[in-house]
Amino acid sequence: MGDETSYGDAVEENVRQIAARLGVSDFVYTVPKLAKGAATREVGDALLISNGLGAILQVKTREPGSRSEPGDAWLAKQGEKAYRQGEGTRRQILQQQQAGEAVSAFPVRSESW
Repeated sequence: MGDETSYGDAVEENVRQIAARLGVSDFVYTVPKLAKGAATREVGDALLISNGLGAILQVKTREPGSRSEPGDAWLAKQGEKAYRQGEGTRRQILQQQQAGEAVSAFPVRSESW
C-alpha cells in the first residue's frame, strides 16, 4: 500500500516541523543518509543535536481507523521497534564516524531555504 508509506512519511515530516516550531529549530536535523554497500540508507526519522549531545527520533504511525489491537499492545510493540531502530541508527552513525566518513544532516529550518 503506497498510501501507508506516504502517510508515514508525512507524519515523520510533521514531527520534525512540530519540534522545530517548539523552539528547537536550530537543533532538529534532517535524517542523515549513510552509505550501505552500493546504496544509501536513511537512518532515524530526525535528530536532535546540541552541545555535542543528541537524541534520535523514531516516529511510529498508526493509520486512522486501524484499531485492530488495543492501544497499549500497539504502543508496546511499536515502542520496542522504535528503540531497536534508534540503537541501530546510533551504531551506524558511530561506525561511519570511526571509519572517518562524514555524516551529513541539516537543520530542518534550512529545508525552506
